[in-house]
Amino acid sequence: ACDVYDALLSPRPYRPTPYDNRTALEEIIEMAQVGKLSWEVVQTLVSHNRKDRPHFRECVVSTEKRGTPPANSLYGVIVKRDLKEEIKCPNCHGSCIKREAYKEGVEYISYECRSCRKEFDEDDLLNIEIDEYYEI
Repeated sequence: ACDVYDALLSPRPYRPTPYDNRTALEEIIEMAQVGKLSWEVVQTLVSHNRKDRPHFRECVVSTEKRGTPPANSLYGVIVKRDLKEEIKCPNCHGSCIKREAYKEGVEYISYECRSCRKEFDEDDLLNIEIDEYYEI
């Protein structure tokens, strides 16, 4: 429970900001409700965060959610790699991998170069094509 709590309060590469204390505790309470964490350990953690710090057995834990998780978190996003389509990197001209990410039912497509690891999207490819057209 303490590791989960620490992870929620710490910066992570897949979300722009960490959880605030209230929302982190609410996430941990939810995990305890479904049996992923010990209820007594979660009660102790909640008790420790209360102003009066009651004994954990006397601590009444609210299940009401009032906090808001950080926006734009990419945690849990499913990424599919498609090797069928050959795209050349605009940076080094190496071959790229098409990546499709789905978050809350919305599809995001990007490309990652196997050589230089630069990542770009379809808008970047379109801008390069337009630039090349006007150079002629």
